[in-house]
Amino acid sequence: RQRFAKVVVKPEYAARSQGVSFCVDDAELVRAFEETIGTINLFGIVNSELVVQEYLPGPEYMVNTMSVRARHFITDMWAGVDTDEEAISTDLYAELVHPDDDRYAAVADYVLAVLNCTRVDTGPAHVEVRCTPEGPALIELGARLQGALSPRSMRLATGLDPIELTVDAVVRPAVAVRALEHREAPRHARLVYFHSDRGGTVTGNPDLSGMYSLESVREVLLTVRDGDYLPPTAEAVGRPGYAYLVHPDADRLQRDYEQFRICERQLYG
Repeated sequence: RQRFAKVVVKPEYAARSQGVSFCVDDAELVRAFEETIGTINLFGIVNSELVVQEYLPGPEYMVNTMSVRARHFITDMWAGVDTDEEAISTDLYAELVHPDDDRYAAVADYVLAVLNCTRVDTGPAHVEVRCTPEGPALIELGARLQGALSPRSMRLATGLDPIELTVDAVVRPAVAVRALEHREAPRHARLVYFHSDRGGTVTGNPDLSGMYSLESVREVLLTVRDGDYLPPTAEAVGRPGYAYLVHPDADRLQRDYEQFRICERQLYG
C-alpha cells in the first residue's frame, strides 16, 4: 500500500469541515476514527465511514461551475486567505479571482477537465482544488451549489444569479448559455468568515448597522440566534456567520474589510 507523510481524514457525508482532521501516523488515524464514528453531523446523519485522502499542500481555491448539456463554464473562482496555512478550512476570507489574474487559467483548465472526466452533464458544481508544487489537484467535487450562498451578492459580484442560472440550465438551456457567454466583468469581492475567540450564550439580536453602513457590505449571514450557545470558533463548524463584501474599487473593499473586523469584534462584547 502507498504511504503518505500526512493524510486528511473526514466523514463520508459532512459539511463545513466538521469531523475533518490531519493525521501523520497510525495512532492519529485511530484517534480520528474513535472521535468521529457514531457522531451525528450537521445534516443529522450518523457518521459511519471515513474518507482518507493524501494531504495536499498549497493554496486552496473554491470554484463554482455551471454545466449545460455537457458544456462547462466557470461562474466564479475564490482563493482562500488564511492566517495559518495548516488550517483545515480557510479562516479569514475567500477572495474572488478575476479571469485576468495569473492564477486563474491553470485552475480553470484543471476544473473543466475534472468536470469532463466525471461526466457532469447539467447543473451546478462546487469544486475545491489545491495548487500543489506539482500543479492543481482535486480535493473534492460536489454536484451542488456552494454553501453560505447569497444570490444577490453573487449577482453583484459576477453578474450571475446561481439559483436562476441553475433553473435555466435545466429548463431553458439556451438562456443559460447566453447568460454565461455574455456576462459582465466581475467586481472585487470577498466572502468573509466570522471568527469569535470567545464562547457563551447569545443574548439578543446583534446590531449589524455598523457593518451595513460600509459601502462594500452587501449581506451578512448569521449562523446563530438568540439563545444559542456560541463556542469559540474552531475551523468552519463554529463560525458565527459570513458576510459578502462587493465593490468595484479594490482599495475601498480593503478599507471596508478592516472596518468590518472592528465592527465584528464589538458583537462579541
